[in-house]
Amino acid sequence: MRIGIAGQGFGLNLLHTVLNRADCEVAGVSDHLSERLAFARSRGIPTWTDDAAMIREAGLDAVVLSSAPHVRGAGLEAAMAAGIPVFMEKPIAGTAQQAREIVKVTKGHPVFLAFSFRFHAPVQRLLAELPGLGAPRILNGEYLFDWLPDAEWLWNPEKGGGFFTENSCHLFDVVRAVMGRPARVYAAGYDDGARPSATGAAVTLGYASGAVAALTLGGIRGAGAPDDFPRLDLACATGRAQLQGHQHMWTGLNWARRGEDQKRLAYWPETLGRTRYSDAFDHFFAQIAAKEPFAATPQHGLEAVELAEAVYASIRTGQPVDLGETT
Repeated sequence: MRIGIAGQGFGLNLLHTVLNRADCEVAGVSDHLSERLAFARSRGIPTWTDDAAMIREAGLDAVVLSSAPHVRGAGLEAAMAAGIPVFMEKPIAGTAQQAREIVKVTKGHPVFLAFSFRFHAPVQRLLAELPGLGAPRILNGEYLFDWLPDAEWLWNPEKGGGFFTENSCHLFDVVRAVMGRPARVYAAGYDDGARPSATGAAVTLGYASGAVAALTLGGIRGAGAPDDFPRLDLACATGRAQLQGHQHMWTGLNWARRGEDQKRLAYWPETLGRTRYSDAFDHFFAQIAAKEPFAATPQHGLEAVELAEAVYASIRTGQPVDLGETT
C-alpha cells in the first residue's frame, strides 16, 4: 500500500514505524514547516508543505494524519474526497463540539482513531479475558509522568484542549474499552501555576451499573522518576487483572479467575524493528485488507474528549459532572 504521512512533529515517530514495515511504502510526507521534512528528503521520499496537496498528488492508498488537530481539517477533507482510509492521531479535536462535527462528517468513511497503546498485546488480552473475569466492579488506573510540553496548541482550549485531552486520553481510552462509558465524573486537580490549566488530577468515575473507577493522571515534575507507568488494576465479579507498563507502553498482564492459578503475559512492544506504534498499524492494515471496521473510531475519540472536558469542569467547579447513561 502507498501511504502518505501528514505532519512531521510527532509524525516523525510514525514515519520511522511505517518505514520498517514490509506491507507498505511511504509515497509522500508533508508538513507546513519545511525544515521538518529533512529526514524524509534524506530518504528520497517525495515531500510537500501542504497536506491536502500531498494527499491529492501522491497516489495514496491510505493516509496518516499526524498534524495537530486544529490544522488537520484540509487533510481530512482531501482524504475523504480521495476515498482513502485515514489513520488519525489523537486527540481527535480540542473540544467536544469540534469532535462531534468530525464524527458527523466522517460517518461511513474508514477512519481509525490512533489510540495506539490500546493495541498492545496485554490490553488486547485483557479485553479477550473479560468475559471470563465477569462484570467489572472497581478499577484503579494510573498514567502519571513528568513530561510537560511547551506546545502552544496543546494548552489552547480550542486547539489541543489541554494535557488531559491530548495525553491522558490514552488512559481514558483503555478504561472506556474495559468499563464502558461513565455516567458521572468527579475530579480534583493539581496546578503547578506555570501552565494555563491543571497538569495533574485525581479522578473518580461512576457507572450506571454501579461500577466505579479511580484514576490518577497528568504530568507532575519528578513523577517520572520510576518509569513503570501506566498501570491498571481491575476487580471483576469472578476474577481480577492487573496491567503493567513501562514508559507509556503496556508491557505485562497478570490475571486470574476465582479459584484458579494466576496467569502472566509479558510483552515488549519495541523489538525487531517494531515501535510502540506498530501494533496499531497492524490493526489498521489488517482491517483495511479484510474490509472490516476499525476497533478505535472517531466516536471513541469524541468520548475521550468529553471525559477530559468533564474532568476540567469538575476541577473548576468542585462539583461532579453528569455524562448521562452509558451507551
